[in-house]
Amino acid sequence: MAQSRIAPNATWVGADDARYQYYGRVGHEDPKAASFYYSATGFKARFRGRSLALRFEEDAYGPANSFGIKIDGGVEIPLRLGAKADRTYVVAVGLTEKVHDLDVYRRQDTYGGVALFKGMRLDKGAGLDAPPRPFSRKIEVFGDSVTGGTGTIAFGYEARQDGSIQFENTDAFLNNGYWSYAAIAARKLKAEANIEGIGGLSLLDHTGWFGGSLENTIGLATTWDKLDPLPGQLTSWDFSRFTPDVVIIAIGQNDARGGKIADPDWRRDWKANYKKVLDGLRSHYPNAPIVLCTTVLMHDTVWDRALQEVAADYNLTQSSEVVRYFAFKRTAKATPGHPRLAEQEEMGQELADYLDHFPGIWGHPGA
Repeated sequence: MAQSRIAPNATWVGADDARYQYYGRVGHEDPKAASFYYSATGFKARFRGRSLALRFEEDAYGPANSFGIKIDGGVEIPLRLGAKADRTYVVAVGLTEKVHDLDVYRRQDTYGGVALFKGMRLDKGAGLDAPPRPFSRKIEVFGDSVTGGTGTIAFGYEARQDGSIQFENTDAFLNNGYWSYAAIAARKLKAEANIEGIGGLSLLDHTGWFGGSLENTIGLATTWDKLDPLPGQLTSWDFSRFTPDVVIIAIGQNDARGGKIADPDWRRDWKANYKKVLDGLRSHYPNAPIVLCTTVLMHDTVWDRALQEVAADYNLTQSSEVVRYFAFKRTAKATPGHPRLAEQEEMGQELADYLDHFPGIWGHPGA
């Protein structure tokens, strides 16, 4: 893990420098900092010099967050932030004297609270170059802990309950949104991605796990339009900052906690609220089709049948098929625990293949 020390005579480049290329729902409430709430959100940059140090401030909400750093596409350098600390961490020294490609991303999902990036220190006289050109394709993915990358790097525990994991996992260090199916699919598609994976998220408030006890939980119906989705801290997202070509919503498998899908009245209300979320998203993205799904994590497929009903009912009110249901080959039956990397890779490839040939986007003729 990176050490907390600063190179002497270093050049400071604040987080407000226009040459950072931020991605995901990243906030700038403090104009001198960037705030991260979701896993697989981060920034890219190109820097010159032989060393790199990053300054982060960690809040007091939940466990300390961790970030992944890739330099020139190399192996991940994991960085666990100091709890409640505002510190500068040396990430690399002794690099080749050239321009380096940098990718920095949050590994954990929302339960870790807010982490602020404040800037970087480089060799004296070094600096940033123009950022890489962003991809032209754009996708947005809403989901739960599977989308957020929970347990992805618990190698050797494929298709097993999380409780069987024997590895050291302080602050859930085995979670890594970079290896969620959503992030994997985006890289395969060469697409910019906004990924909002929130552990325990369901559709409705007072169901699911996000927020703790049922009287406190909140769902996608509350978080879909939020920058900060944390209970008690909800702030609005500026939709003008990102317009996807297609939206994926992987919500439904946590709804069994508190949900009563077998009750016809409750099922009708659940579907009506799902349609309200779809209406809200389409008010911002009128040209983006929406794909509904769940994941390979084991669950009752009654929720998938309800999603198919939502899509079919919604399309009856539209002039074209704007909402579709997608099923992974092993939806609901692959694993009783969170999908590990191999299972996330499987989902990522299937989703990328599906989207790469999706009618009506990216040059493919409409259906």
